[in-house]
Amino acid sequence: MGGNEDGRGLGERLAIDPDRRTHLFFGSRHDGLWDSKDSGRTWHKVESFPWKGFGRPAANHTHGGVSFVVFGPPGETALGRSRAMYAGVADATVQHLYRSTDAGRSWSAVAGGPASTMLPVKAAVDQQGMLYIDYCSDIGPNGVALGEVWKLDPRSGGWTNITPARGDEAEGGYMGLSLDRLHPGRLAVSTVDRWNHRDTVWLSSDSGAHWSSLRERSSRDLSPVPWLRLDKGGFGGWIAGLAFDPFDGATLAYATGLTVNGGAKSRPAGRSKSRPLEARADDMKRAPIGALFISLPFSVRRSGR
Repeated sequence: MGGNEDGRGLGERLAIDPDRRTHLFFGSRHDGLWDSKDSGRTWHKVESFPWKGFGRPAANHTHGGVSFVVFGPPGETALGRSRAMYAGVADATVQHLYRSTDAGRSWSAVAGGPASTMLPVKAAVDQQGMLYIDYCSDIGPNGVALGEVWKLDPRSGGWTNITPARGDEAEGGYMGLSLDRLHPGRLAVSTVDRWNHRDTVWLSSDSGAHWSSLRERSSRDLSPVPWLRLDKGGFGGWIAGLAFDPFDGATLAYATGLTVNGGAKSRPAGRSKSRPLEARADDMKRAPIGALFISLPFSVRRSGR
């Protein structure tokens, strides 16, 4: 899994088939794509998936592997309810994106998009089937020099570069990605390794045609966690986790290399001033048995060792 290895911000690697809830897919780092048809009791390598992986890495090295698996909305195919699936490959290879329209039984390469030096690290599909992808020049969290954000219209096969920062402002990559399911066309992406310009969350209300930065028009309440002030303003960096509240599209939460920030009102610039972000990871507790409990903005989750 490599939970603390390079590339730990990639994903989501684990996906559930929305039409067959016992059917899971897992994108591995070193050994291609795997699936389970019994809710994870047994797993089998998907032999039809073109990228087989690089295999076990050398000591102190790792691979990006199959970086994400995402499903699109219901489609009209020979299976009736089957929908498009996409899987990204964040290894040094020529082809980085594959699609299946038969529940993962067969796969085909998706042509177009950015240069092959750009690695797909995060993806999401909207209700119209439009695919959005974050790209980085490295798997991170360090060493990402460049990045881009693209969207693919599967009906036409056309790609559009919707990268927020360009020209002199282009620095680092993009690692977080979230779609506002309550307001079509609204999305957010977050930066990584933007050391000079500083990391931020970019917001768009028109499917990526225009963007505004949240960093400059928000404030952070760091009084409960004063050690976070080392970040020169406390917005955070290495922002790989990013999510709209599914019940309130104006609210965002994001995870940095230090903490989890929540409570950000993310309305477009000019409509409302962002309210203070709250550093939420100060509620972290460790149980005596070793399980880790983390208080996140919308739920409490438990992670065993």
